[in-house]
Amino acid sequence: MATIRDVAKLAGVSTATVSNYLNGTKPVSSELSRRIRDAMDRLDYTQNTFARSLRTRKNLEIGVVLPNLDDLYYVQILNGIQTALAGSDYYAGVLCSHDVPQLERQCVETLLKRQVGGLILVSCCPDAEAWYTANFTEKGRPVVTIDRQVGELQAGRVCFDYAAPVRAVTKALLREGYRRICLFSGPEAFSSEAACIRGFRAAYEEKQIPLPPEQLVQTAVTKEQAFKRAALLLNQQQPELLIATSGLIAEGLLEARQLSGQTTEELPILTLGEERWNDQADIHLPSFSSRPAIRIGSTAVEVLLRQLTAPTPEPERLTLEDTYLAANCSRCLQRLRMEQQRPTASHPRPLEVLLLDMACIHSFSTLIRDFEHRTGIPVHVQVETQGTILHLLETEPDRYDVVMYNLPWLQNLGHAGILTDLTGELFRFDLDAFLPRSVARFGGWDRQCLGIPFLYAPQILYYRRDLFENTALAAEYERLYGTQLRPPLTMQSYLTVAEFFTERTDAVPYGISVAAADPINFAPEIYFRLLAFDSRIYGPNGAVTFDNSRTRRAYENLLESIRLSTPDYGSNSVSDTTARFLSGQTAMNIAYSPLFSEALDLQESGYRIGFALVPSRTPQLGGWALGIPRECIRKKDALRFLQWACSDRIATYLTIMGGQSAISRTYHNDELIRLYPWLPLYYRSNAYVCLPDTPQLANGAAVPQSRLDEILCKWAYETLYHDLPLSDALANTQRELERFIGSYTK
Repeated sequence: MATIRDVAKLAGVSTATVSNYLNGTKPVSSELSRRIRDAMDRLDYTQNTFARSLRTRKNLEIGVVLPNLDDLYYVQILNGIQTALAGSDYYAGVLCSHDVPQLERQCVETLLKRQVGGLILVSCCPDAEAWYTANFTEKGRPVVTIDRQVGELQAGRVCFDYAAPVRAVTKALLREGYRRICLFSGPEAFSSEAACIRGFRAAYEEKQIPLPPEQLVQTAVTKEQAFKRAALLLNQQQPELLIATSGLIAEGLLEARQLSGQTTEELPILTLGEERWNDQADIHLPSFSSRPAIRIGSTAVEVLLRQLTAPTPEPERLTLEDTYLAANCSRCLQRLRMEQQRPTASHPRPLEVLLLDMACIHSFSTLIRDFEHRTGIPVHVQVETQGTILHLLETEPDRYDVVMYNLPWLQNLGHAGILTDLTGELFRFDLDAFLPRSVARFGGWDRQCLGIPFLYAPQILYYRRDLFENTALAAEYERLYGTQLRPPLTMQSYLTVAEFFTERTDAVPYGISVAAADPINFAPEIYFRLLAFDSRIYGPNGAVTFDNSRTRRAYENLLESIRLSTPDYGSNSVSDTTARFLSGQTAMNIAYSPLFSEALDLQESGYRIGFALVPSRTPQLGGWALGIPRECIRKKDALRFLQWACSDRIATYLTIMGGQSAISRTYHNDELIRLYPWLPLYYRSNAYVCLPDTPQLANGAAVPQSRLDEILCKWAYETLYHDLPLSDALANTQRELERFIGSYTK
C-alpha cells in the first residue's frame, strides 16, 4: 500500500507539501498540486483518515441514529447524508433505535464511546433534553435533529413541514364529500407527528365539520402495531378513507385492509411519500406529498459541518417544504374519483364460532373478515368465559360449528363424545408446520384427533432486568447469600430471590405475587410446584398417590411463596399478578405467555423485562385448540375455518395481535424476533412443557378436571385461611380424591 512518502518521492516534493495539500493547512501551487494528484492516481493512494484523526485528535466519524432502515424515507435520508459526507473527510457511523428509547440511549452511548465528532439524530426520546445537553451541547459536540424535536435542546434542526400537506389533502377530501377520514399517526409526543395531527384538525376546523376523536389514531411507528390498531378499528367502525403519516404505518394499514376483505376502491389509503421519479411505486399506497428525504439528509450534514467548522451560539433551524404539494393532492383526488365500489354479494347463514374471552381472541376476531372475504362464508363469533364455554359444550354443543377448548377439557370432551374425530381430515393440514408433538397434545384422545392446535401458552418466568443487573443489588445479594443474583434455576433459589426482594431491599415492594382467588387461578400454582418437585398424584388405574414426601415439599414451597407474595394473594387472579409485575410492584412473575398479550408492554412498561425458563424447567403447558362439535351439520365449512385459523399465514398476524400460535415458523421469523425477542424462548419451552397429572382409569372413564382442581384447592385453602396443619391437608386431599375417583370406577 502506497504511503505519503511514496507520493512525495514520485511527485518530487517534500512530505510536508503533500500533507499541506491533503489537509489544506497551507497553500500549494497549482503546478505542485497537479503533480501530487498525478502521483496519487498512479500509486492508487488513499488517505488514511483514521490515522489523520489520531494525529489531529479530531474524530472524523459522524454518528447517525435513525429509527430504522425499513422505511424508504429513512433510507433516502441516509442516502442524502452519505452523499453529502462523500465530499468531505468525514464519514457516517449509522445505528438504528427502532423507536425504543432504551435502545436509542444505547446507540448514542456507543457513539459517545467512539468519541464521534457530531450527531445526526431522529429521536424517539422527546423528553431527553437534559441528557443530550449534558453529553453533547455542554461538551461542544454539535447535534442536528431531523423532524423530531428533543425538548428545547440547543441543536441544529432540519425538518419537513408536515402540517401543510396533511391539512391540504384533508381539506380537499372534505370538499369531495368524505367525512369519516381516519388519520393514523405516530405518538403526538413526536413533534413531526404532532404537526400532522395539527394539520388534520385544522382542515376540519376550517371546513367547520366536527372531528370525532376516534378518527385520530396514534400508534407506534411500526407496521405491526399499525396493523393491530387498524384491524381493531375496522372491526368496530366503517371509515371511508385512511391517512398514514409514514410508510411503515401505511404498510400496516394495507395488511389490515386486506384482512378485512375490503379493496382499494372500498377503503383508500393515502400516505406521506418521498420525492422519486417512478410513480408506479405508489400503486398500492398512493402518496399525497413528496418529502425531499435526500435533501433533508444532505441539509442535516451541511448544518452539522457548519457547526463543526464555525460554531454559532444559535443553531440553525431549517424547515423544508413540499414544492409539488398542489400537484400531489390533485393526483390523489383524481385517482379516488376514478375508483368505483364493487357490488355486495349475498351470503349463506353465518358459521357459529364459540371462542374464549381473552385479549388476543378479541384481536383475532378482527381478522375473520379475511376468511369471509376469501370463502364467501359469513361468521358469527360468540365470546365467553372458560366456565361458560365448558357449560355450553356440555349442554348445547349442537348450537356451534367451531368451538375453542382448553387442553385439560380434552379427556372429558372425548369421553362424552362431544367433538368430531378429525383423524380422516388431517391431510388437509400441514402437520409439520405445528410445534413438535403439539397435534397429539392438543387433540389426541383414544387414538382420535379431536382438535387442531390454535393457541400455545407455556409458562414463562418474567423478571425485572433493571433489578437483576443493578450492581448495588447484586453485591448485596451476594453478601447475604454467597451467590450471584440471577433468574432462579430451582424452586429453592426462586424462594431465595423472592425473599431478597420482599424482605431485604426496598428496590421493589415484593419479590413475587401468587394468584389464589379461586380454583381456576390457584390450581396452576399448585400443579406448577407438584411438577417442579416431580410429585405423582396418580398411579396405575387411577390409584391416588398424592400424599407423599414430594407433594409435601411442593406445598411447603407454595406456602413460603405466599408468605413472600403481595398480601392480596387471596383476591389475585393470574391477570392481577401480571398487572402487578408490569406496574413495578414485583420483581418476578411466572405466567402463561398470552397474559403478556400486549407484547410491546414488555418494552414499554417502563422497566427492562427479561424472560427465562421457569425454575426446575417444568413449565405447565397451557393452550387452546379448535374443534368441531359432533352434531355440526356444516362440517365442510367448519373445516375450512379450522384450516384458515390454524394456518401459517394467520399465525403471523396472531403473533402481532398478541397471541402465540402453535405454528413453529413464527418462532423463527427474524423480523418478528426483532420485535418480540422472547419468541425463541417460547419455542424452546416446548421441549420442557408438562401437562398436569390426570387419573387414567382402567374402564376409560373421564374424571372432570375442574372437580379435581377444586379438591386440591379446597384443602390448600383450609391450611391458608384456617391453619389446618399441612399433614392433615395432604391426608384429607388424598382421601377426598380417592372417594371422588372411586365413584367413576364402579
